[in-house]
Amino acid sequence: IPHGLAVGISIVPVLKAYLPYGADRLSSLAVLSGIGKSGESDKINALGFIGAVEELLRKLDVTSDGISFNSEDIDEVVRRAQEEAKIIGYPRPFSDSELMEIILSIFD
Repeated sequence: IPHGLAVGISIVPVLKAYLPYGADRLSSLAVLSGIGKSGESDKINALGFIGAVEELLRKLDVTSDGISFNSEDIDEVVRRAQEEAKIIGYPRPFSDSELMEIILSIFD
């Protein structure tokens, strides 16, 4: 899978998973991008931001349709993602089971 496509198909599930822990950051992005409104709740702005990303991806026809994913590879994919997270550092690391759920949701 090309890197840009991988990011495109995974960004919305990841943002939704981050929502309970990073609504304030997503809200800031919403306000700065003109999607959210100052004074609105972080959750409302964050949901608006995620919705706008979702809509953009829909307009660009970025989907996981036609991409095959062998669920037998999930443990290896999770292991590699966790290794990358250690190097780069993410705002809120996910457990293996949370990450597995996110990855599998992309290909439902």
